[in-house]
Amino acid sequence: MNTVMRQILKFGLEKAAERNLKDYPQVACFSQDIISRKIMIDGMFERNELIALKSFLVSEPNPREICLDIGGNIGNHAVFFSGLFEQVISFEPNHKTFQLLALNAGLADNITAVNLGLSDQTDTLPARAKHLNLGGAQITDAAKANTEFSVMALDEYLQNKAPRPINLIKMNVEGYELKALQGATETLQKHQPMLVLEFHVKKDKTKTDGILSFLAAQGYGYAHIFKPKFFSRAKPKFVKVPLSGLENYPTKNHKMVVFTFD
Repeated sequence: MNTVMRQILKFGLEKAAERNLKDYPQVACFSQDIISRKIMIDGMFERNELIALKSFLVSEPNPREICLDIGGNIGNHAVFFSGLFEQVISFEPNHKTFQLLALNAGLADNITAVNLGLSDQTDTLPARAKHLNLGGAQITDAAKANTEFSVMALDEYLQNKAPRPINLIKMNVEGYELKALQGATETLQKHQPMLVLEFHVKKDKTKTDGILSFLAAQGYGYAHIFKPKFFSRAKPKFVKVPLSGLENYPTKNHKMVVFTFD
């Protein structure tokens, strides 16, 4: 990078930092990581999605007691949710990433960080971490693995904890959603929480079909699709469609979908 480009980049980052410091907390993050770059520029990872989600949540009459952040990464979402819920429990199986999650959890007194992944049973599974995208670490076969994740079913984790009502579960576990949901069957039926997922029909239709069938069996009836506004001053919003209509929605890959019973 030449001197001129370095100065332009430096100036832009300094201005972004000054602007973002007014609205967002300073979280610890990894240099060169994709999530860190987004935080440096926007102040918060997935800023537009989370701002729209906040508007959606505060417009609903539902209580906001407990939020489960499954796939917590460094705590970007947990810190955001801490301002909306009485308690946030954030699960992160990657030991390296968990260290920053635990540190950032200290920004609020209502975040509990748990060094654990969620599945349909207790196990230790092979996983692969990516150096420039630690949030993209995922469970894989042993031949591709460079680390291990300890996992447990959510139902088992909550068995003796008798929590207050769980109102929202955000889950981002890099393609392992169905297993994690299957391990949370009792929790979903008992608490009927809103579910926040990434949903990529075009990328992996077999997996998304399995998730839709599972959610329908639990009683979920609607999907609220995040609709960004790229070339408009209008605020991003969520579009409500029946669960059965999500598969046929024109856009096939969704950064955020909120699933509800009604």
